[in-house]
Amino acid sequence: MGSSGYVAGGLALLAVAVVVAVLLTRGGFVVKSGAMSGCVSLVRGTTWRTTAHRIDGHCRVDQSLDAGQLAALRVTSTNGSGRVVLLLSQGATTRSVDLSGGFDGPVDVHGFAPDRRTRLRVDFRDARDVRLDVRWD
Repeated sequence: MGSSGYVAGGLALLAVAVVVAVLLTRGGFVVKSGAMSGCVSLVRGTTWRTTAHRIDGHCRVDQSLDAGQLAALRVTSTNGSGRVVLLLSQGATTRSVDLSGGFDGPVDVHGFAPDRRTRLRVDFRDARDVRLDVRWD
């Protein structure tokens, strides 16, 4: 391969890096782990949405929420079967909310400080037909 091949390869890698950077700055980054079928999990603005046909694992988002966003934290969840649990943590403060079978309401964030990294994690155990929205607007 000549030097022009290296330049073309370098430009291709740069283009991919730019696209990934743009996508990450437009929404949040979701970490997924486990067995998943038909799973989509993404953050757009102030909403984290996860849908899946079947999931046995977890999805996680780290967000820095201001006081208004913490106060507005709300979850809407449905699933056909299995167990779905939302875990919030910030330092030593943790909160667990069982979403199995369905949930629609605010989340108690007493003890959480604004403008600090808050880890939002949802654990799925053999959950099917999942639709989960976590909003902080």
